[in-house]
Amino acid sequence: MWYLYLSQLASFLLPILILPYLARVLGQDVLGVYLFAYNWTLILQQIIDFGFYLTASRDVALLNRKANDRELLGKLVSEVIGAKFLLFLSTIPLNLLLFFWGPIREESLLGGALLWALAWVLTPVWFYQGLEKFLHIAVVEATGRLLGLIGVLLFVKNPKDVHLALVIPALIALGINTFAWVAIQQKVQLQRPRISSVLHRLKESQSIFTYRMSVLFFTLYNPWILGLLAPPKEVGLYYIGERVSKSLLQLLDPALRSLFPKAVSTAISSHQELYFQIRKLCRVLLFTFPFFAVLLYIFRMQIIVFFLGHFEKTAEQVLIVFLIVVPFAIVSKVWSTLWLTTLRMDENVRRAFGLGALFNFVLAPVGAFLWGAVGVAQASLLVEVLVAGLIRWYSRQALFVKGEK
Repeated sequence: MWYLYLSQLASFLLPILILPYLARVLGQDVLGVYLFAYNWTLILQQIIDFGFYLTASRDVALLNRKANDRELLGKLVSEVIGAKFLLFLSTIPLNLLLFFWGPIREESLLGGALLWALAWVLTPVWFYQGLEKFLHIAVVEATGRLLGLIGVLLFVKNPKDVHLALVIPALIALGINTFAWVAIQQKVQLQRPRISSVLHRLKESQSIFTYRMSVLFFTLYNPWILGLLAPPKEVGLYYIGERVSKSLLQLLDPALRSLFPKAVSTAISSHQELYFQIRKLCRVLLFTFPFFAVLLYIFRMQIIVFFLGHFEKTAEQVLIVFLIVVPFAIVSKVWSTLWLTTLRMDENVRRAFGLGALFNFVLAPVGAFLWGAVGVAQASLLVEVLVAGLIRWYSRQALFVKGEK
């Protein structure tokens, strides 16, 4: 698991290191175009992943536990890559649409976005996660980010090089992912997938995809609606609290990624045992969270000054609201990943987060109009309470149903 924390640290720190450099060499206007293109690649990542990081990883763990069959693993890998490639093809019209009618008017930036999309088609992280090869994940992710950072520092020198800031890291990631699959192919027997099997894979992952897109929707929607209905300054004040809460929640990701294959294995022998293990884990996390919350509350003024250069009372209020959001987010994240997804109850996850996104769609504009950044933060809190409650209710229902079987 510690390898995953090193990878997470690289994912968190390296973008922070590269942004000040790009801001100086590109200038504010060109940097804005780059950030738009970069954020678009993150959306492409969610589309192409399509929930396979959980569903395909779950199937790898099951096959590895039950059969350890080279041919069956190869069939699974071929189907997932085939499905991802179909999704990649489906994003090409979206990229062209942005090129002709959006701010990405440079062919090289469009090419960079497509290269990133292709790199995500070939990412082996979901496969390594199912096999619990966490060192491999850390090497692939951290090496790609570090070499990408070095490439940008070496070759991006002025605004005309903006495309290289996207293209160089994408080419490096694509090369590393390709090399990883060459090594994996020695252990699994890849084969040409049938279109019916590929479509089945897509259907199997659609609920997790909908859940991920729901989360992405209200993550992007809230700052946008706030900027539309409140003064632009409010967006920056909102961003601080949201960024701090996300950073806390990201500490969970390596643990969940390492525990997920183990949860799949435990579920084979006993659903009840898995349920009580997750409940114990959740209690430990909720017990330790107040320590971090108190620490952040004590240094809240310093955090705000670090981001803004001066203290703002509204930013303090937003930060406090988002600290209250975190424990509810922990509950929904842990139970949806380690319990509902493990038991293939993906539809319940989709319903909970889908309803949360719909609820947020209504509440966020009201909060933005009436109370600005604080109002949108309060809307996020209400949504997270709703989602956490639904996830826990579905989790208890799942224990009863699985227990009957």
